[in-house]
Amino acid sequence: MISVILVVYKPKEKLLKKFFKMINNKNNLIIVNVNYNTLNNFNLLKKTKIINTGNDDYGAAINLALKKCKTKYALISK
Repeated sequence: MISVILVVYKPKEKLLKKFFKMINNKNNLIIVNVNYNTLNNFNLLKKTKIINTGNDDYGAAINLALKKCKTKYALISK
């Protein structure tokens, strides 16, 4: 199994839905939101973990997601 890591800042719903269609339900998805607003209004996949954080940079957000990752492999999506 693999985890897919996605770092977002003010994501658009249309783009997230398109991304969710590309990811199958077998993989875990970790979304790091580097905005103060939460992602509660999006319909998320079952195996999705959301990490809301402040204004962290991209590298810090990836490191945070890798610490929360429970699978052996992770794919970082940009």
